[in-house]
Amino acid sequence: MYFQLANEKKIPQEELMKEVTAILDEMGHALTLKAIRSFAYFLIKVFKALFRRVYVNEEGVQMVRLR
Repeated sequence: MYFQLANEKKIPQEELMKEVTAILDEMGHALTLKAIRSFAYFLIKVFKALFRRVYVNEEGVQMVRLR
């Protein structure tokens, strides 16, 4: 696949591989496990607060059922 891309961009394959490697390294995470756990804890709290209650429009549900 990258052979085709290198030909389309008209650059050497080695240069394309360096560019791809640099992009993937930048996309990779450098977070510690503690930071990931803290973020997960925060997300859990946020989602619980957002979805504590679910309100259903029963009249609207009945109208959809009757159609």
